Amino acid sequence: MRLKRLHFAAVAVTVAALAASLTAVPANASGIVTASTAPALVERAELAVGLQDDTVPGATEVLEPGTTAEIAATDETPALSVEVGADQESNAVYTADALTATSTRFAAVFASSGAGTASWDLGSGTELYTIPDGRVSVGDAEGNLLAGVDAPWAVDATGKAVATHYTVDGTTLTQHLDYTADTVFPVVADPKITSFPGYWTISLNRAESLKAVGTLASCAALFSKSPVPGLKVATVACAVLAAYGTPQLAGGKCLRLHIVGVVPVLGTWWPTWPKC
Repeated sequence: MRLKRLHFAAVAVTVAALAASLTAVPANASGIVTASTAPALVERAELAVGLQDDTVPGATEVLEPGTTAEIAATDETPALSVEVGADQESNAVYTADALTATSTRFAAVFASSGAGTASWDLGSGTELYTIPDGRVSVGDAEGNLLAGVDAPWAVDATGKAVATHYTVDGTTLTQHLDYTADTVFPVVADPKITSFPGYWTISLNRAESLKAVGTLASCAALFSKSPVPGLKVATVACAVLAAYGTPQLAGGKCLRLHIVGVVPVLGTWWPTWPKC
């Protein structure tokens, strides 16, 4: 079990599902959401849920399904290309909003219950891993962390939460929304992609990986006995890791944990599953 400091940043695709209270701008009688109204709906949604992370106001742009938006590379982070509306079957209006130089929020605005999914493709060479707590980790075949997608959320026009979850298929991330008879449109789903200024990597061998995803007790025992502080704090991830079970290691894979934050303080963690 090795702890290694990476000096380059990984782009974390925090694709969190945001759909906010839009009572100040209710859906019109026809329920139509257009390219001209979508940015305002997204910005009002952000305000309604109390988001204050947009340091570049007015930067929201509408993207046609199939359009690729790029989060530019920096000295420490690689570029990441994201194709919106990857399935091109949804009637959602897609937007992208650069929050900072290394963070972009991608949104999908739904006018009616005719569409219940939104999708984003994270490009060739990426591997997407669902996490039991709702997030999605994005890595490559070598186990490097490329991106992290936050747990999804969604709300309707009255501010009521809409049940939502992610699935992955190859390089495509799909967000599913489960409407009810009480859902009021429009609904805004609002993923966010954030780059990290570096992270720590914990590489586990096969035996250690089996313990980490075996049971809560075996995982906690593995990390708590480590003389390395950075590994001890990984015990907070055990409840989620144990939910994976050993099938995640099929095909001769091992676990790597990527910790964003200052060890021994654990900020967020993201797993990848390279070959052992």
